[in-house]
Amino acid sequence: MLPSWGLPVLITTAAVAAYLGLQRALRWRRARRLARLSADEASVEILNEMYQLEMPFIITKAAEFALFRTFGVPTISKLLDSTKGFEPDNVLSRYEDTTLLIQHFAYFDVRSNQHAAAALARFNQIHGFYADRISNDDMLYTLSQFMLEPARFCARFGWRAFTPHEREACFNYWRVLGERMGIRQIPTTVDELDAWNRAYEARAMRYSVTNQRVAEGSVLLFIKPYPRCVQPLLRRVIYALLDDRLTDAIGAPRQPAWLKGLVRGLLRARAALVRRLLLPRRAAVRRVNAAPAHGCTFRARYPPFDYPLVSYPYAKAHPDGYTIDGLGQLPATADELGMPTDPPRFALGPAYECEPGVVGPRSTSSRPMTAKTVASNSSSPLRDWRPTATDAAK
Repeated sequence: MLPSWGLPVLITTAAVAAYLGLQRALRWRRARRLARLSADEASVEILNEMYQLEMPFIITKAAEFALFRTFGVPTISKLLDSTKGFEPDNVLSRYEDTTLLIQHFAYFDVRSNQHAAAALARFNQIHGFYADRISNDDMLYTLSQFMLEPARFCARFGWRAFTPHEREACFNYWRVLGERMGIRQIPTTVDELDAWNRAYEARAMRYSVTNQRVAEGSVLLFIKPYPRCVQPLLRRVIYALLDDRLTDAIGAPRQPAWLKGLVRGLLRARAALVRRLLLPRRAAVRRVNAAPAHGCTFRARYPPFDYPLVSYPYAKAHPDGYTIDGLGQLPATADELGMPTDPPRFALGPAYECEPGVVGPRSTSSRPMTAKTVASNSSSPLRDWRPTATDAAK
């Protein structure tokens, strides 16, 4: 006969064993399914599953650090600094607009989703103003960070690493995006791109005062929501995740080995917890929707929080919604760039249609989105992102 405490212990043990068995069976189910998909034809689906369901927290952090690494290149930081986008009054809206645009064209296929195509066209339109000041190598390096850093970060801090199949699938879709951005000489394999990326950093990443200013603006964005008493510690935590080359390039102090070990150890402990104890996520984590909430106006997704205690600017840059053509800031004047006052008019995608007269309240574009914007002179989904003489004259 069991003692009085024996039955509760037996039931608890059985429940724990059943949960762990279920967790083990479900945790790897998505990885097995993704392995059966085509890395080319299903590249967007694989990317979405990895970014939004499989490891959204770590991949979000990877994307943030991918962008942060570009601040260590003087030719990139000099241009970013000149736009004033990283000054305290502007950095939140710049971060938010960049995030929303990238998620629109990364999470929805630009080859079939008109809103994704419009987001990429808007992204290209903004960069088109700076075409003469952005080298192909700088554009390729920035693209390569988004292609490579998620897999690198997950190998270090994720509950599992990307498989070669998943790396290839994500590479394939980002390569499509890079080609539609007008980036040339993109390597044809992941390994070739990785080698090019490391060689570029070795020759181009070095200290510059503009590196320091741009990086400081980004760091302030992420520590500002927290109480002042913990902001110095959070700053050191961010620096502890950087390698020495990037740390020196942005003029940040190198952190002691014990702090680096502690921060990285905590991330690995989190990965072990997810791997062995937590059930897989069922709801996708993303900030954007596939279609507008009303007319042309999208509503950014601001859940109470998908992840408590995650560094994220709590303020909302677009509380009333946004339109695709209202994301990003076009140059206020043409004097800085030697271009006409009226910006070039770019098509926002193939037969881009919305309800008439519905425009978001915070649109910064000089050409508001109207009922129908149609690509005027191209059979391809997007026009070349570089402004032509004809565009400048319009």
